[in-house]
Amino acid sequence: MKALTLWQPWASLVAWGEKQYETRSWPTSYRGPLAIHASKSKDGWEVWMFNAFYHDALARAGIQHFDALPLGVVLCVVDLVDVMRTETLRGKISQQEEQFGDHSMGRFAWKLENVRVLCEPIPCRGFQQLWDWPVKLESLEFQE
Repeated sequence: MKALTLWQPWASLVAWGEKQYETRSWPTSYRGPLAIHASKSKDGWEVWMFNAFYHDALARAGIQHFDALPLGVVLCVVDLVDVMRTETLRGKISQQEEQFGDHSMGRFAWKLENVRVLCEPIPCRGFQQLWDWPVKLESLEFQE
């Protein structure tokens, strides 16, 4: 299965259904199941410490602080259904969604649907770009 590593809190925001678009500097022709992996890195968290959208999303998930977010694990599987230029989304997405990604000109928004959260996060090493996670979708157990 294809996988994508995201820094926290973005990986958890996807798993919680708070973030429906992942923005990238590059497009992909891949469509289908995509495992969302939370990086081991904590780089950049301080940038979001005073952003109400992030704090509100964490509070809805029952998380008191960024340090409580899981690292180095696959959290969920989504379906990557479309990739479009970010400028095509201007005025069509919520302010929260805009805050949760880099929607600068020339970037790409990956539309994520059908979030399935794993019963237990699965530890593994992540990689840059899309990578192959050697796990079959049908072998995973998801929360109801």
